[in-house]
Amino acid sequence: RMNKPAMVYAAGQGKAAAIEALLDGGVAVDAAYEHRLTALMWAAGQGHVDAVKVLMKHGAHADLRDDRGLTAAEIARQAGQAAAAVAVAAP
Repeated sequence: RMNKPAMVYAAGQGKAAAIEALLDGGVAVDAAYEHRLTALMWAAGQGHVDAVKVLMKHGAHADLRDDRGLTAAEIARQAGQAAAAVAVAAP
């Protein structure tokens, strides 16, 4: 489908600068999209560590769960994205 919000595309493709611009423009860092996935979940699941770091810097909540009950770190681990899972858990 081609009707995803800009934040979903930016996070899923690891576009950290675009994520920063969207957040600065007022997009909520923890907004939930289809299946209750947040931008942090999209970025982590695709292994985009820089995007994860931007989202965490802006206050993304790593404890939120999607409609399957998974957190961003769990999504990253299931996708084989260990570095992104670590980045989500980093203080």
